[in-house]
Amino acid sequence: MLHPRGEKGVAFYKRLQFAVMNNGVFNAKKGRKKNINMTLSSELTGSIDEEFRMTFPNEDKSGPFKGAIDSFSLDTEGMINTYKDVHLQLRFLKTEEDKLKTKLKKIIREDKKTIYSSLTETIEENMQKCYTDAAVIKGVGSLEKMRSTINDHVHDKKDTMFKMAKDNMLELLNELRGKILKKLKETLKESIELSLRTDDCSFPDVSLELAMVETFYSQLDANPNPN
Repeated sequence: MLHPRGEKGVAFYKRLQFAVMNNGVFNAKKGRKKNINMTLSSELTGSIDEEFRMTFPNEDKSGPFKGAIDSFSLDTEGMINTYKDVHLQLRFLKTEEDKLKTKLKKIIREDKKTIYSSLTETIEENMQKCYTDAAVIKGVGSLEKMRSTINDHVHDKKDTMFKMAKDNMLELLNELRGKILKKLKETLKESIELSLRTDDCSFPDVSLELAMVETFYSQLDANPNPN
């Protein structure tokens, strides 16, 4: 990227100067803008893309987190035939469960973009110093000095900033898991409490089904982290 084919020194110097003054993003020449940070982070994204797609599929019947959300159920439909006198409460719980899954999937869709883009954002943050240093270089040999400033910074900081980018991504992933569990617990607790507000004492014991909330979290936690 710092030695593009077909670009003479003066022309590329101006483009590189623009890039270092704009957080590593070149002005668009043809098609998509080139981005130094994205090029660097591609070494990481390439290694996690397959696992990321499996965890957050765009179009897949298994759903996010390898189907853990879709497979989770209080099995209220299975109870309806046994507990016909409280079928309305059970249908209410089923409706709430379906609504909850929809909300969780929306949260995941929104957060997965942040999680994935965090790699490039962390790289960009770690590249700021060399961009600032390169931006003030003037005079004879400026282009080569700018290239050296960027290359030297990447060489010295690559391992550190790659580890930081990976750690930040995993932290965001764990935050998402925690958010899912919190939403799951709070919503189901509220829904079950609402359904229990009845004088009918024959409402089924759902303690085993509630235990599945913890099992669900274990399923999420058991999914391997992207690496």
